[in-house]
Amino acid sequence: MTEAAPVPYRDDLRRVERAGLSAWPALETAYVDGWVWRFSGGGYGRSNSVSTLDFDGPDLDAAIAKIEQYYQFRNRRARFRVSDVSEPTGLGNILEARGYTPEANNLILAKAVESRKHDIAEIDWGALPSPSWLKVYLGVVDEPRRRSAPDILAAVPAPLAYFRCRKRGITLSCGLATIEDGIATLECIASREETRRRGGAKAILGGMETWARQEGAHTLHLQVAENNEAARALYSKFGFAQVGSYQYWVADPMHTAPHDFGDSNHLTADFFLPSVQLSSSSGVATDLSKLAGQTIAVFYPWTGRPGLANPSEWDELLGAHGSTPELEGFRDLAKSIDAQGIRVIAISSQSTEHQRELAERLRLPFDVLSDAAGQLREAWRLPSFWIGNDTFLSRMTLVLRDGRIAHRFFPVHPPATHARDVLDWIAANPG
Repeated sequence: MTEAAPVPYRDDLRRVERAGLSAWPALETAYVDGWVWRFSGGGYGRSNSVSTLDFDGPDLDAAIAKIEQYYQFRNRRARFRVSDVSEPTGLGNILEARGYTPEANNLILAKAVESRKHDIAEIDWGALPSPSWLKVYLGVVDEPRRRSAPDILAAVPAPLAYFRCRKRGITLSCGLATIEDGIATLECIASREETRRRGGAKAILGGMETWARQEGAHTLHLQVAENNEAARALYSKFGFAQVGSYQYWVADPMHTAPHDFGDSNHLTADFFLPSVQLSSSSGVATDLSKLAGQTIAVFYPWTGRPGLANPSEWDELLGAHGSTPELEGFRDLAKSIDAQGIRVIAISSQSTEHQRELAERLRLPFDVLSDAAGQLREAWRLPSFWIGNDTFLSRMTLVLRDGRIAHRFFPVHPPATHARDVLDWIAANPG
């Protein structure tokens, strides 16, 4: 095996990084003191993180706060992409001091475009993704990425090419390449699950290098998770070498309150509460608008249980986590609440069966209502959010007195101590 050609720009990683960012664009961007805030939704880190290649601001803390505010407006936790050439130096340590944590390490690989010939008899490429290309690529990514990928792919800048490896009329593998500043960035290299280890990905790389040479590129570049040993072995054998690394530093979503978009502003004492009966964990149908006396109505999005995975992107959303400690808070104050003649009722869009298991496992001394059909959400116009085709109630608490709204807590933050906040308000506002 001949020795791999030297890697250009080992000392100019910034150019390689810029090419990679251009190759996978974000649907929304904003500039903050040289940094680039990027957001697209879905599960892609690069198009949902801050590019930190340049910083020229006078106040680093103010810049980070501005970035956090931008993400808060999207109800997402902040995410910074920190590489070997990020500015300012030591940004990872600065973020860590603010409570950020790093995700898994990723490697930046590159190689010189060589004039060697590749067997590309089974490779074709074009300027648009074919249905079979999309079927292969979207078939191997998770659901959040499937939602955002079509819009991102439509924004990828030219020159570009979509590659397919086809055998007997079946597309086995796919890939995407773009060129900026003479650097070809390779993306979306994937193979159908049942056709892996049949040489499709290697053939795709050969087609990409052939195209890049024809287009006048001098460098091939790609990114790979450090723990993806199979992909790293393939790329190393093809001649790629590491020229840098990066990590995503993410904020704790529990540290930031969800943004208040005003979609609960109508829930005041003047709002007439429509009558809606909901099933409960105790088996008794309940209509919140008909309850006499004082009721604490605790609306929450979702609770997990052992063996049940969180909804997709749950860790990214502000206000998503925290339902279990919130309900436990009301449970732990149940004696004080009962002594005042106040009832607690919790409400979510999960099924009664799920809520019954929850009530038993957490030993909740109050009912949990199911709005799985969305009747209460629609009738009361409750604030909510969507993930794919699933709708979740936003975290909110209403203090009801004889079927009328006495007070609204929204947004609720932090959930774990919210029960005490509610009792403190009731004590200060007896009725």
